[in-house]
Amino acid sequence: MTSDEDLQDIASVDDWYMGVHLGDMAKELLELRKAFSETAVYEAEINGVMSSVTKSHYEDCKKYGVKTRELIVKPTPPQ
Repeated sequence: MTSDEDLQDIASVDDWYMGVHLGDMAKELLELRKAFSETAVYEAEINGVMSSVTKSHYEDCKKYGVKTRELIVKPTPPQ
């Protein structure tokens, strides 16, 4: 797999290959990698139920030993 560092180098290239702009393709791949790895929802156990909370509330709950979890929602890839 191509590393993020290599993609960042390619993103600065103004070159075409078989009708595809390599820099634009590398930028799109970097954006997709970021989108597919970011936490979308923070949850904490409140009254025995896992509920969505803000990031700061999540961090407070985690600090005090409340059951927590992070959910990553995979975006739909562009067509």
